[in-house]
Amino acid sequence: IIRDENRISASPNPANHGTPIVMTIPIGNNSPRSISVTSLNGSRVYSQTINPDVDKVSIPTHGLAPVMYVFTLTENGISVESCKIIIR
Repeated sequence: IIRDENRISASPNPANHGTPIVMTIPIGNNSPRSISVTSLNGSRVYSQTINPDVDKVSIPTHGLAPVMYVFTLTENGISVESCKIIIR
């Protein structure tokens, strides 16, 4: 169950190609965490390990094609939440 206070967000959305996206995420509970970016065809195009005490993550977009992506927060190997981002 995902509580309202654990929501992730991303800005800007949509983002211009080359503009980093800043993900705001909840503080973790000392479990291993990562953010992954997946294209709509299921290919993982970016992944970053993050510390449990981090609440903002900058994700580069310079290598991403201008389409929609799914950004997913994973904690302890379990997908906690996802959001869709458009790159123009």
